[in-house]
Amino acid sequence: MAGMAGAAGAAALSDEEVLHVARTANLGEVEQAQIALMRADDPDVVEFAETMLEDHSEAATLAEELADAEDLTPQPNPISAMLRADSNQIVAMLEAASDSEFDLVYMNAQVAAHEEVSMLLTNSLIPEAENAALESYLLNMSTHVSMHLESAESIVDSLE
Repeated sequence: MAGMAGAAGAAALSDEEVLHVARTANLGEVEQAQIALMRADDPDVVEFAETMLEDHSEAATLAEELADAEDLTPQPNPISAMLRADSNQIVAMLEAASDSEFDLVYMNAQVAAHEEVSMLLTNSLIPEAENAALESYLLNMSTHVSMHLESAESIVDSLE
């Protein structure tokens, strides 16, 4: 997505900022999945959206629990703002997509979003996390993001 080039040279993030990025990514996925559940037609796309809603809602809840347990107050930052803007663009694309193109638009957006978050986790968020519980949360999130990416790519292949 658009913001990755600018994120590469950014200053290291605090744990509070890392947590805000993770929360922002999860909440964007929830919002997009809710739209897909209203509009998707292909059974695989509907199932994927259900999984996104469930997994990312759970991840957002876990982030809140982590914040409370570790006394971390998520702090907005340029990377979380970039993810929010990217998610807003995806939502606009989903809302503008015709019924016949919706499934492919949603799934292509999911591939791009999961690639972006996977790169952020690997290159920035996990290495910069200082809190052990936060790092564990991010490693688990990374595993799920990789699985979601594989599923999304497979569904795109089946739709094309």
